[in-house]
Amino acid sequence: FSSRRRHTRYPLVTGVQTCALPIWYAHNYDDLRKGDDNRGEIATGDFGQVDRDGFVFIKGRINRMMKVRGIRIQLDDIEDKLNSNGSEFVCIEVNSKLTVCSIESAAFSIAENILTSYFHIKKSDFQFFKLASVPRSDSGKILYKKVKDLVQSQMIGTESRLTER
Repeated sequence: FSSRRRHTRYPLVTGVQTCALPIWYAHNYDDLRKGDDNRGEIATGDFGQVDRDGFVFIKGRINRMMKVRGIRIQLDDIEDKLNSNGSEFVCIEVNSKLTVCSIESAAFSIAENILTSYFHIKKSDFQFFKLASVPRSDSGKILYKKVKDLVQSQMIGTESRLTER
């Protein structure tokens, strides 16, 4: 596994070292005839954590990271912590600001407390947005791009649904 230490709590596993080429990384027969252009490493777009026993735990996707005041944060980590309280939150980056979305307005005070006390994120670096519903795929995965598009379209028309704390 390849890993890089960044401004996070743990090293990022950014790819897998392998002697075999998974078939989905070859687009045609010419790709299969090529040598090992990547020197045994396949960039998967996932990042994870390696525990003491050498097991890799996938923690999220690299594209689900953002920087807040120069510190790289993983939106999936924040979502997991916020969702552990029973409410459903979706975290996205909008205009370089952490945007926490939920269908429950009442849950935003709990989220604010967690963001400031547990993650030490300043109030000026995040905002809240109330959703009517969370867009999901047929398999139940959150459609983050649709959430972001929805938030951005609502921000253009009215600022009243976007609440800074």
